[in-house]
Amino acid sequence: MSITYKGFFIISLLLIQQAHTQINPDSFESNKNIIIVRSKILDTKNAYIPYANIVFINLKTEDKAGVISNEDDGVFSIELIPGEYIVQISVLGYSKYTKNYHFFKDTVLKDIVLQEQNEQLDEVIIKGDISKNIKHSATSMTINIQNDTLYKKISAADILPLLPGVQIDQEGSVTLEGEPVTFLMNGKRQRMSSDILMMLLESIQGDGLKSVELINTPSAKYSGRIKKVIDINLKKQREDGIVGSVSTRVNNADFSIMPLISINYKTGKFVFTVSSMPYFYSKRTTSFFTNRQLLDNSLSFDDEQENLRKSTNSFNEFGVDYTINKKHSVSVGISLDNGNNESGIDYITNQFAFEALTNQQFTTNANKTHNDGYTLDFGYRYDIGEQGARLDFASSYGENTLDSDLLNENELIDVSDDTTVYENNRDGQNQKNKQFSSRLDYVLSLKDKKGKFESGIKYDDLSITDANIFESFNTDTNVYNIDTDFTNSFEYNEQVYTSYASFDSSHKKLKYSLGLRLEHVETQSFSETTNQTFNNTFSNILPVISLKYMTNEKQTSNISLSYRKGYNLPPYIQLNPFETFVNSNTIKRGNPELTQNIYHLLRLSHTINNKYFFTLNANFYTNLFQTTQILEDDITVISYQNLGKRSLYKASFSTTLNLYAWWRLNVNSMFNYSVLKSMSVDNSIFTWVTPTTNTFTLPNNYIINLSTYFSNGDSSGLDTPNSFLRVSTSISLSKRFFSNKLSTRIGISDIFGATNKNESSYIIDNTSYSSRVLIQNPRISFRASYNFSSGKKVNKKAKKSSAVDGSRF
Repeated sequence: MSITYKGFFIISLLLIQQAHTQINPDSFESNKNIIIVRSKILDTKNAYIPYANIVFINLKTEDKAGVISNEDDGVFSIELIPGEYIVQISVLGYSKYTKNYHFFKDTVLKDIVLQEQNEQLDEVIIKGDISKNIKHSATSMTINIQNDTLYKKISAADILPLLPGVQIDQEGSVTLEGEPVTFLMNGKRQRMSSDILMMLLESIQGDGLKSVELINTPSAKYSGRIKKVIDINLKKQREDGIVGSVSTRVNNADFSIMPLISINYKTGKFVFTVSSMPYFYSKRTTSFFTNRQLLDNSLSFDDEQENLRKSTNSFNEFGVDYTINKKHSVSVGISLDNGNNESGIDYITNQFAFEALTNQQFTTNANKTHNDGYTLDFGYRYDIGEQGARLDFASSYGENTLDSDLLNENELIDVSDDTTVYENNRDGQNQKNKQFSSRLDYVLSLKDKKGKFESGIKYDDLSITDANIFESFNTDTNVYNIDTDFTNSFEYNEQVYTSYASFDSSHKKLKYSLGLRLEHVETQSFSETTNQTFNNTFSNILPVISLKYMTNEKQTSNISLSYRKGYNLPPYIQLNPFETFVNSNTIKRGNPELTQNIYHLLRLSHTINNKYFFTLNANFYTNLFQTTQILEDDITVISYQNLGKRSLYKASFSTTLNLYAWWRLNVNSMFNYSVLKSMSVDNSIFTWVTPTTNTFTLPNNYIINLSTYFSNGDSSGLDTPNSFLRVSTSISLSKRFFSNKLSTRIGISDIFGATNKNESSYIIDNTSYSSRVLIQNPRISFRASYNFSSGKKVNKKAKKSSAVDGSRF
């Protein structure tokens, strides 16, 4: 099987080289009942006008269809049924354009010239109607940010939870229709941590965004391990000079501060980018309460933990894009990550035998870690011919080193005879990993850009060495001696060979995407202490089918059906059979028998007038793996296990209502029903959450955001949710100063402490487990961002030759 997939990997490269000659764009004929009208919007100086609003009114049916001129060149293109139309064009600062046209075939109109208005407008209020700002493809929806006055006044981080199906929890984790999100920015995947990414999104104001694409069914070009994607497209820099922002965020829980500077410098054909978080400090205190017991109540443990974490980190990213000419472009980047983390955990554990206290344990863990890492990226794009074909090559290489030093102090008191045993030990760890990735993609646009064909190959290699030295303190000699039972060296290597092909097009009102992805994974892990080698091979054929039928002429309503297959690999460290020490009654144990988890995602959605969004998801998992805590011979064993089959059913509803010109209500509801059955666990769980967000736009650029989350708790599918209603409320006030260059926001979240009511419980085999977390509330945060720019406009000819598009890579 390995030879077959490697052979397919090589054959796919040959297919990419031949694809341009094998596919004839002219073979994809447009529907005879649909015509295409194109033109360009210019001013009186022959400079193109972006974002002009063009409306076509059919004189016979009175139906309306709209389009917006491109940001790049002022061009617009629209599909119409033949007939007589009134064309109305409007854009801020120009006189309105109205004219009658007869369209009976594909038509390219002469350039349309708009006259500048002489009078200046002090204030213009544009109604933000999201229904006019959404475009649909077979796999996604794209929201135009620039046509919404509210979105232009708030940050990208504040815009996201107002979009259909997007939710952000108290910790800043983003989900789309209940699934974790992979973030792209101008088509580039973001490698930074979730904290840094959220800080970057907070620094980007809406008036600097072009659009946000919500990809609910990623096409075959995306990894089989990716379920949902959000692509944030920034406005292009059209002037030579500097554009940037300086931002900071301060939280009280317990305290954190995160400054960030982001700069783009454009000169001719070069664009230099810098994102730097030179210093990030965070302190957080968390309390955990845990109970583990056998079902016959013969043995149980009550744990109370106090966890104090401190972090000092920095992150820097540098890049340069260079447009060689209109056909060739290159991109080079480097990211640097450095951090120091300290954590202290104090345990108090009471052990009971048949409800009688038998012993108490007091444990202190003091851990210090340091990491250094870097990643190099290279991208090349070649635009082939005039039909929109292109070839993309990208490669990356990264190294990371992690050093950890853990000190354990343990005091065990036997209640029966009042004796005490002291244990001191330390655990040193050094981990190094190297990652290499390279891909080649071919894209061909179909006639009139009504679709595209994509294919590509990719190779990934991950190598990790993990050396662990465990030492126990000898009270007789007052020295630390190596304990071979908890000392281990572990090596892991993972290679992934990938090929894919994807076809996107439309027929009449039907938009569709068909794709196939093949991923062949080979893993090898070796434990020096146990002298064991484990090899695994996974070969997956991953189809993607997405159909979207537009139910009205305006293409604002549709019914969508999609299927996608994917997989998850076990965390590499969990494949190590070695045991690690937590305290006297708790250990962590690896499981080399873990196998991959396959999932099938079925999605049915209905959109009404781009205002009401209904979605049903049915997800089916085989060999689901998850961490568990099980009692074995008076010891708690923390380990990953394959738990069997899981069915997860989700229903969601989203809408945005403009109640008044100053009041907007957003609702994003999610209902989950999970069924997990195996020999060790059997449960059915229902959870729901309904976030509501009220946004009030007040005079003088004040914006109040009031969000309330109603839910019955959280569940991973293994544990049961709370039996009570949770109501979590947050409020924020935003204000812009100095000609909108300075943006400030103060917010208070979890006002009533609902997060502290989190509970988790499950039963596996003969062990029941429950836990609760206590964190500081309410959480107060303040952030400020100052945007700056300098430079002058380039002339028209230079603008055409020097424009750099970050999404090219």
